[in-house]
Amino acid sequence: MHQYHCMFGMTRIPRMGCDELRQDESTVASRTIIVIADDQIYSVDAYDSAGHRRPDGELEAEMRAIIADVTERRTSGELDPAVTVLTAGHRDRWSVAYEQLEKQPSNHATLMAIQHSLFAVSLDTTFSDPPGSVNAHQHNMKCHGTKPGHNRWYDKCVSYMVDRNGTAGYMGEHTPCDALIPAFMLEYVAKNVAPENIGINSHTSASSTHHAHVRRLRFTNVGASVLKLISEAEKEVEKTARSSDSRQIRFENYGSDWIKRAAKVGPDAFAQLAMQLTYYRIHGTFASVYETASTRQFWHGRTETVRSLSAESADFM
Repeated sequence: MHQYHCMFGMTRIPRMGCDELRQDESTVASRTIIVIADDQIYSVDAYDSAGHRRPDGELEAEMRAIIADVTERRTSGELDPAVTVLTAGHRDRWSVAYEQLEKQPSNHATLMAIQHSLFAVSLDTTFSDPPGSVNAHQHNMKCHGTKPGHNRWYDKCVSYMVDRNGTAGYMGEHTPCDALIPAFMLEYVAKNVAPENIGINSHTSASSTHHAHVRRLRFTNVGASVLKLISEAEKEVEKTARSSDSRQIRFENYGSDWIKRAAKVGPDAFAQLAMQLTYYRIHGTFASVYETASTRQFWHGRTETVRSLSAESADFM
């Protein structure tokens, strides 16, 4: 489907009033990814000169070299400003900062390298406890420890986050494709690709000639006006995080198989009516609700809406 082509090498660029999406032949054919640690950005070659994916051991060596470099720079106080947090704040603010940054040659080169990367990987210094729990994954995706909006480049369509416990999360920038698209992609990876790559007999070690090479993408000579915008973005994102609360609950009494077998209805319809009934019993009125209806089987199709509150569902209440 068309939307699968919209994920990799795709970047949202801030513009005053209306953003633009950047993806072309050069970005789709890219062999690099960006790795973010402590708001510092690095470029890593995911493929070798022959176009083959590099062994896991080589990529691991690159990640370890990045962490070592960040640790050293943190200790010596040589970290660049957290430009990353601007991608989490108001888009017009980010567009003002972006315009100033791209006027400086080295910062412009960094922005271009980010745009030409396939996707982003965030290595977080925090860890989820307990590892592997549902809430651990939610914590991983919501924020970087106690600093909401940091250590991410929200403008990349595809971003992976990994914390110190090995808990991994995925974050997608919604503009170029529907949420189901990366969900299907990740399901395919989990079921088909991962067992082949991490099996006991898989070749994962680095080649004998490999030497990890850190390529840091820097933001230098950042002016006072941009630093002020970064501070404003931090305050905005922190306020948004404080006003947001969510929790995931794992319901284990029954699942979709029981609903189909015993209730003899589709699990989606079952859940929709359960939510509507709950809302009605709490508030004594109906809520305007809808659910997505994918039209992606049509050329350039995206998402339409189905109004699941009907006369029939009202009678059921």
